[in-house]
Amino acid sequence: MENDKGQVTDMERFTSTAGSTRSLKKHQLRKQKHFVHNATLLKSYRKAVVKEGFDPTLSRSKRKRRETEEDRPRKGNRKDLDDEPGEANKRKKTKANSLQRARKEKERRQEALDQAQKDRDLREKERFNKQKQRKRRTKLLSKRTKNGQPVMKYVINDMLTKLKSKREE
Repeated sequence: MENDKGQVTDMERFTSTAGSTRSLKKHQLRKQKHFVHNATLLKSYRKAVVKEGFDPTLSRSKRKRRETEEDRPRKGNRKDLDDEPGEANKRKKTKANSLQRARKEKERRQEALDQAQKDRDLREKERFNKQKQRKRRTKLLSKRTKNGQPVMKYVINDMLTKLKSKREE
């Protein structure tokens, strides 16, 4: 490559200055815009968290853990529960209730499974009966006389059963 002075520049120098710096600057600009966008989103999120009354420095899981710890009595606060005799019994009842709930849930699931099994068996039985009827019907309708004509007795009976079933519907 010759420059305007007539001197030749090597290919490596030409490529490093021409396109690379421009694309590098574009990349840096994109990164900067992305960083600014994320920063504004984070700032608005923290404002919302503060508005809700939480500590913005804590992560969501730590906040949840703290909320559940506040609801549960701590070991040092057990004296408060012992002062009220009904409070300790309520705790025991909730354990029993949860066990009863689990048993009821298990029974309900078992009943649902049993019902589903009965329904499947019933459908299977109906399907089997229909197949049996279909085979019997096709066997009768495929019967022929000596001359190869269908036996009219079975054809007429089939037509009558179809008419009866339509009338019942």
